Amino acid sequence: RCSRCGENVVGEGTGCTAMDQVFHVDCFTCMTCNSKLRGQPFFAVEKKAFCEPCYI
Repeated sequence: RCSRCGENVVGEGTGCTAMDQVFHVDCFTCMTCNSKLRGQPFFAVEKKAFCEPCYI
């Protein structure tokens, strides 16, 4: 299940794992600006992900 939306993650390439959690690729976004984080550097604070510009 996606840690963000709670729906099942099915299909090749539709999910990713970060911070020991599973997410849909479209759900793994910065908590501040909603930019997609898959393949990007990010910072985890209390199990929430932030892109570099929003974290700094």
